[in-house]
Amino acid sequence: MKIVLALISFLIVLLLLSSCKTTVTESVPQSTQSEWLKNLACDFPCWGKITPQLTDFNKVTSILREENIPITFENEKEISFQFQSNISGSVQRATNGTVDNIILIVVDQKTRLDDIVQVIGQPEKVSIVRDLYGNTCNVVMLFEKKGTILEFSLENHSDNPNTATDCQVDINMNSQVFRVIFIGNKINDSEFWRNASYSDLDYMEWKGYGKYP
Repeated sequence: MKIVLALISFLIVLLLLSSCKTTVTESVPQSTQSEWLKNLACDFPCWGKITPQLTDFNKVTSILREENIPITFENEKEISFQFQSNISGSVQRATNGTVDNIILIVVDQKTRLDDIVQVIGQPEKVSIVRDLYGNTCNVVMLFEKKGTILEFSLENHSDNPNTATDCQVDINMNSQVFRVIFIGNKINDSEFWRNASYSDLDYMEWKGYGKYP
């Protein structure tokens, strides 16, 4: 009888212990946003040890290989690469043999505007043009002192979005950048700036986060 009582007591203790056991849930690490902005090899407009208007284009291939950045395409005028698995990019040659520009497509990195501002400071100018194929506006942000252009798209809040000038957007720190273009500190010396449509846009002075225009 004593054995039976002891056995019953032992089972009761086990049940109590199991009911009081704390369940430990392993935390799932969150994907890091804007990973490409960490541990930069050099300051903007330099990227990956390549500086527009200064670096010899013929040295770009060896620089990318030294940085372990896979090259996906190259010819005498352009070199394309893949960086951190979800950033594609390209380097283009200027007529004088230097690098003219570097373009990074960072949409999959979920890069916030403020992530870049924290690294390079405030922009000087911004241009906003309505997207003809949807109710959004394309934003071009110019960092003249850093020789850098940012591009992103925002919802158009205009009451009458009929023309390219009818845009009203809310630019905030969480605005998602999809393209970064490095053109060099002397933007007027950049062939990309002079030949592309960017220099012809109507720019307004940057007044901080908020509604534009």
